[in-house]
Amino acid sequence: MRTSATLPGPGPSAINLRPSRPTLVHAGLHQNVLVRRPVGSNEVRVIGGRLGGRRLVAAQGTTTRPTADRVREALFSRLESRYGLSDARVLDVFAGTGALAIEAVSRGAAGALCIESGKSALAALRRNVSALALERSVRVLAGDFRSALRAQAQAGATFDGVFVDAPYAKDLTRETLELLDAGALVAERGWVAAETSTREKPLPRVGRLVLQRQDAYGDTMLLLYERSGDATGEDARAGGIRTEAQEPQPTDVPEPKEKG
Repeated sequence: MRTSATLPGPGPSAINLRPSRPTLVHAGLHQNVLVRRPVGSNEVRVIGGRLGGRRLVAAQGTTTRPTADRVREALFSRLESRYGLSDARVLDVFAGTGALAIEAVSRGAAGALCIESGKSALAALRRNVSALALERSVRVLAGDFRSALRAQAQAGATFDGVFVDAPYAKDLTRETLELLDAGALVAERGWVAAETSTREKPLPRVGRLVLQRQDAYGDTMLLLYERSGDATGEDARAGGIRTEAQEPQPTDVPEPKEKG
């Protein structure tokens, strides 16, 4: 049996991310914009949860691509309505400045593990974690995502949710999904939210990760996968992919099953 992920933080403290049960909360889009980016500023803000209004420092240069405001707003609305974030253990691959992981923790996630290799992004990420006093909730792993994911798999870690925002030009989304599935890093009925280019053809499933819906926002495609207990293609929800090419509207969703 796999155990819950324990994310050791700096020094003697450690984060024990206990297993969480998916929770269905109210459906509907948030009225507030998730992140408001002032013109000419390198800062963004956390809007939802206990850290709402706090500023985040963005990475310098052009190597880090922040997720657009409306995409983030729709993403967190969807995750909260379908799964809930309370006590969730989340993994942020290609974390950048940590905006997604920090927003998840702000909205109730028990803790987050951020993987990033870019020097500028790492500096901003660590500064944000320190400024918000999140050292006990957010752990930063510096280095290549492949070795980091394999190490987490070998340690027996599992996560309730994973953010994947890989560089578009390098086409790394599929490889990341394959590593997540092969390492059984996503908990039963856990989710993977991946941001890709609309030029990439979405994969309907990668092992036990089954595509639930896809939403296009200009050149950006937001994909939501869910881990099923079946890798043969017989999952009951595998054939019901929802596709949107505009701002998604609130929808009723089935309550997730309890974790086994």
